[in-house]
Amino acid sequence: MKRQLLGVVALAGATSVASGATFTQTENFSGTPNFVDTLTFDKFNGQVAGNLIGVEITYSLDVTGGSLGVDNDSEAQTANVTVELGAAGALTSSDVSLIDGSFSTAWTGLNASESNNFSLAVNDGDGANYQAGGPDNATMGPVNESDSSTVAINSLIFGQYSGAGTFDLVTDIDQVLDFGGNGGVSGTFTATSASGSVTVKYITDFVAPAV
Repeated sequence: MKRQLLGVVALAGATSVASGATFTQTENFSGTPNFVDTLTFDKFNGQVAGNLIGVEITYSLDVTGGSLGVDNDSEAQTANVTVELGAAGALTSSDVSLIDGSFSTAWTGLNASESNNFSLAVNDGDGANYQAGGPDNATMGPVNESDSSTVAINSLIFGQYSGAGTFDLVTDIDQVLDFGGNGGVSGTFTATSASGSVTVKYITDFVAPAV
């Protein structure tokens, strides 16, 4: 993981909070679901001029690769199958509260998955268990899906993000895998790869003098 730090002076209206200097940190993560990664960020401690008036956190998830195949083994009936493959992400912390301006939990979760519906013919004589090919079979993939969300943290808890030291945010990435429908359907899959980032932005009330 590589932390990216950026301090800039923003023009009025450039963020969802009033104008000021901003200090941004980004931590990246990647792996094959399921996995958990702990990301560490500096608290706001005067990295840029002004008083802290905004904290924004952006959570992004990208999922690529993988495949999912389904095969109807029933000799008597067709099968209508709903399939889904990808990954879901949840962001939590035991160091700071992730509460937005409405006092709601900031993230109910990200979902970067692909879904589809297939109508499979009766078993074409290729035997029991999963067999590729034929009208009784369908495949989906590779997956190429993304999800992202930005939350403005409630101003009443800015104190948790201020001062010396650091805090941790934990990203929990779980595999999404489902194929459901009529009985007699078998399936196979290859895992996806997941990557993404968490960005913490501090916004202050400092405005650069006019030149």
